[in-house]
Amino acid sequence: MNQFPFTSEKYRQYQNTFLQNVTVGFDFPVSQVEKSELNALFNDYTQSFFGVVNEGDITTGMCTITRKDMLQSFDFSNRSAVIHLSGKNYTTFSDTAIPAIFKLRNFFNKVVRTANLTKTGIRKLNVFNIKTDGKPIADATPVLKALFSEDLMASLSTDNLDQEEQTIPGLQKCLYKSGDALITIRTALLPPSQPSDTFHHLLLDTLGEVTPAEGIKVDEVADLLMDFNKSLYDCYHWCVSDRVKQVMLQDNQSKPGKE
Repeated sequence: MNQFPFTSEKYRQYQNTFLQNVTVGFDFPVSQVEKSELNALFNDYTQSFFGVVNEGDITTGMCTITRKDMLQSFDFSNRSAVIHLSGKNYTTFSDTAIPAIFKLRNFFNKVVRTANLTKTGIRKLNVFNIKTDGKPIADATPVLKALFSEDLMASLSTDNLDQEEQTIPGLQKCLYKSGDALITIRTALLPPSQPSDTFHHLLLDTLGEVTPAEGIKVDEVADLLMDFNKSLYDCYHWCVSDRVKQVMLQDNQSKPGKE
């Protein structure tokens, strides 16, 4: 995972960040377990690990289980699983994401009965709120230069946007591949979402995916993601300006992390 162009950064845990949410996803071959048995196994699983009776059908779509405080949720189907983590209580990948990933082991092994995944990934959304008192920003370039690094600014493009991305005004992206891993960086400056909103919102959306031809063993995916998360950490620091890094250190004694 070390072949990306991002400089390796010493890991530090920040209390002051712009992280809004983290998503961890897993794809696997469609489960061959018979429908009624699969849903019965899934119901047993949700009761054991979440204390929830689930009567949904995971063969026809996603079944979602959300924590009462809304800070964590899980999506399940017969071909994928997704963990959603709020940035409000996210500390480190090892402390916040890994325990949630371990909850999925029984889902993979005993519900859908797969020992291998076809793809896994981590998505991190950072949002920088820019106070404008509702006034439009005529030229976004000074804002982007203040918050993003020269390297990122030189790499962003609108040439390779897909159809959905083209519907988002001002969206730009760049992609970096290393072996079986791909990191996609997207940015967009969004106007206030409602009249009472006095901020523009600058998005830094980073998606890292790993898709080995030989698949990924369920028992090894947590270690793989721990390693890959470091690449995303380095990517974030490559993307943002020194000004952003200084803000992250304000009123905060950064300390060595656990990842």
